[in-house]
Amino acid sequence: MSSVTYVEVETAINELLKIKKALTLANIRQQLGDRGSMTTLSKYLQQWKNSKFLDRIPTQTIAEPAPDQIMSAVQTVWHQMIGHGQEQLAKLQEEFSTQEAQWVVQENELQIHIQELTEALQKERDAHTFLKEESHHLEKNYQKLQQDNARLDEALKKEQHYLKECQQQFQEMKVVLEQNYTIRFQELLKIVDETKKVARSEVDNLKVLLEQQRHEHLVALDRLTVEHRQLLILHQQQKTQEELTQAWGAMTQELKGQMNFLTENQNQVLQSAQHVYQNFIEQQQRFLKMQHHINFYQKQRIRFS
Repeated sequence: MSSVTYVEVETAINELLKIKKALTLANIRQQLGDRGSMTTLSKYLQQWKNSKFLDRIPTQTIAEPAPDQIMSAVQTVWHQMIGHGQEQLAKLQEEFSTQEAQWVVQENELQIHIQELTEALQKERDAHTFLKEESHHLEKNYQKLQQDNARLDEALKKEQHYLKECQQQFQEMKVVLEQNYTIRFQELLKIVDETKKVARSEVDNLKVLLEQQRHEHLVALDRLTVEHRQLLILHQQQKTQEELTQAWGAMTQELKGQMNFLTENQNQVLQSAQHVYQNFIEQQQRFLKMQHHINFYQKQRIRFS
């Protein structure tokens, strides 16, 4: 920073007075092209004010003594008045200097406050610039979001159209499936009814067959009993116990063979009945499973409806 002289400061003050601008340190420094420190400018400004104040003091001249006593008395009074006036002037000058010093302090404080306000204003301007940039950035983002929103709306419309077509196809397929399942369900009901009838018929036939075989076995048992009694009578008529025992053993073996045959027939009949019953159980399980699928489909149809 280049130094300034008193002459430059005085020239700047005169220029400010011409344009009727306040004599502040900031204006003087601005007039000097932002040169000079505040301390130097304040010193030269005080020097200028002092010089201007002294220039306003009139030059005092002492009159020649008059020859007569009246002029001498007047001159004495005049000098006393001049002395008193100079004392008053000195007192006023001292008070003015004190006031001026206070003004300089206040002016410096004001300059500091102005500097702080200037810095605060600069910060506000920076903040305003930052907010303006942020607003511009947010506006760009908002425009981008609007474009994205438009694209999303278009995609949503396409998805809704596709969903509507899928729903229509689903309704058509649902109607077809309902018709197919209804027909299939009626066919399965017929098959189940026929299977039940066949199973019942087979069970009834097995019951009749078992009853016939039981009756035949009872008849055979009665016949064997009669024959056994006849053999007893015959053996009683015979003399030797040995022949009776042999005959009885033969009859017993034959009876055992017939009983074994009857037992085998009963086992076969039971196995056949179990096989028929097992087929009936499997048919019933398949029917229940199909009924479960039908119920599940009906629940799904109700829920989608």
